[in-house]
Amino acid sequence: MQRLMFVLFPLSQLACAVTALVWIVQLGMPQGFLWLVIGLMAACIPADWLLFREMRQAQDADVAQRKVQMLQEQERIQQQYRQQLGRDRQEIRALRARVADELRHASDALEQREASAAERDMQKTIELMGESSYRLCENRSVDAVATMKARACEEAGVQPQFALEVPEEVALPSVELCAVVANLADNGLAAAVRAKEAGAADVFLSLRVRPRGDYLVLEARNSLAPEEARSATEKVRRKRPAHRTLDEAHGWGLSIIEGIAERHDGDVTCEVVEDCFRTAVVLYAPQRTKAVGGEAAKDERL
Repeated sequence: MQRLMFVLFPLSQLACAVTALVWIVQLGMPQGFLWLVIGLMAACIPADWLLFREMRQAQDADVAQRKVQMLQEQERIQQQYRQQLGRDRQEIRALRARVADELRHASDALEQREASAAERDMQKTIELMGESSYRLCENRSVDAVATMKARACEEAGVQPQFALEVPEEVALPSVELCAVVANLADNGLAAAVRAKEAGAADVFLSLRVRPRGDYLVLEARNSLAPEEARSATEKVRRKRPAHRTLDEAHGWGLSIIEGIAERHDGDVTCEVVEDCFRTAVVLYAPQRTKAVGGEAAKDERL
């Protein structure tokens, strides 16, 4: 779009100047008008160059500012994640002590042939183990972001359904990958909360990430309020971006995701399926090669 503008703007100036020159000649106006138009045409060349340079610099500054915002957001999330890890370590130590006590009680009950007591203690042990934390994916940066977003869903009363298959090493800048994950989660959570406020019984946010060949596919599904679902369906049918169906107050909005996808030879699609909003993001992320037995072998994860 900008390239088209860079071409059309000087062409429109040229067309106006040529039209003025033709009328000056046709009407036999004084030669001074002719030189005036020629002078203005010559002045437009450096003026347009300066204008386009300033526009380009402004665009670069805007992109740089957005990247800084992404880095600040990622740093904030990782700091919260580190603090949470510290709390988790304390909880895990306490949990281990409780599990050890229950197992010891179960062992004592078995020795005393008290089957019911042993079964009860083992059930408590299983329940305690179910409280332990687990990582969502191998990639630490994405795991930190996804863990925080999953916890935000639980606090908002929205059921998180996260399934992330992100390798520890992925050929994408972590700040951009985390920005996509964070925006998908924030947008979906905001829409799900609105659906809950509208009276929806079962609200959820599903976030799935999986590698497919040289691409990384990210898919988010979330509940929609009935009125919002109809509005989004109409906008998708007209092939217009459904930005207004998402809450741009969270994150940087769908436009940031589209920009990242464009930079990495990817694509973004949106659709409404059975009162659920679905956003799919495809990013080009070729798998890194590793030397195995003297030959480069591709590490493929499906």
